[in-house]
Amino acid sequence: KQRELEISNLDAEDLLEKLEQAKAEADAGLTMEKKKALELEGRLRQLKQQEQELIAQRKAAREKQTVRLRLPRERITGQEPAWVLVRYGKLYPTYLRQGGREVRNQISIRWTEQLDSRKAEPIANQGIAVPRNDGEWKSYLRFLDARREYVAFVVWPDSYKAFNVAKVSAVSRGMSYGWEIQESSEDIYFSAVGTAPNPQ
Repeated sequence: KQRELEISNLDAEDLLEKLEQAKAEADAGLTMEKKKALELEGRLRQLKQQEQELIAQRKAAREKQTVRLRLPRERITGQEPAWVLVRYGKLYPTYLRQGGREVRNQISIRWTEQLDSRKAEPIANQGIAVPRNDGEWKSYLRFLDARREYVAFVVWPDSYKAFNVAKVSAVSRGMSYGWEIQESSEDIYFSAVGTAPNPQ
């Protein structure tokens, strides 16, 4: 029985040693997991800060790409601009003349109402293609009054050729014109306050 008791004590000591070893390993593992958790929290804070910075950069970039132009009929003195967007190699008059009145061009321009402005997006598969369809452009020009209006072109880099054809046609009809160059990614907004190119 003494022998059995000694063996039993040895087994208990062995078991206790194993338990202490397991506890030490568990504590080490827990410490490592806590360290990883702290590193992940730090990384998450960095990512959130980067996200806020990217949001601010995106907002600044969008503001930079936004160009506000004066709405037609807003000028009190002098000639008034008849806006024509020139993109995708085509012409997009912002207003069409129908029966002696002006109607906003909903056919080839997609308009998005904003709080105090309207965003104008030319539709790629619409518009007046010049010089292939020069007759439609000349027909539009016939409705303009050269004494009180001038053609205000907004030109994107993909459409200089169309612009050159359109301005020659306008000048041949005695019209003045002005023009602004846009970056490829710039959006156009029309509002009651804005700029307009001077007629030439």
